[in-house]
Amino acid sequence: VEKVYKQGQRTLREQYRKDASQAEFTVVLENGLIVALEADNASIDKVKQAMSALDLGKMEKAQRPAKS
Repeated sequence: VEKVYKQGQRTLREQYRKDASQAEFTVVLENGLIVALEADNASIDKVKQAMSALDLGKMEKAQRPAKS
């Protein structure tokens, strides 16, 4: 199963197998930073729970380096 959707300014992507043998959850933050978690033998809910433990708001505040 693959799902891509927006949550506020973030783009989220879920990809997982229904038998919970593999799951991947990716978040593209407003500043363009990509945070991805992958797991074998785990449900998408477990991977999303692990993602929620990260401080995405703090990561989102990071500034991208200026292009030279």
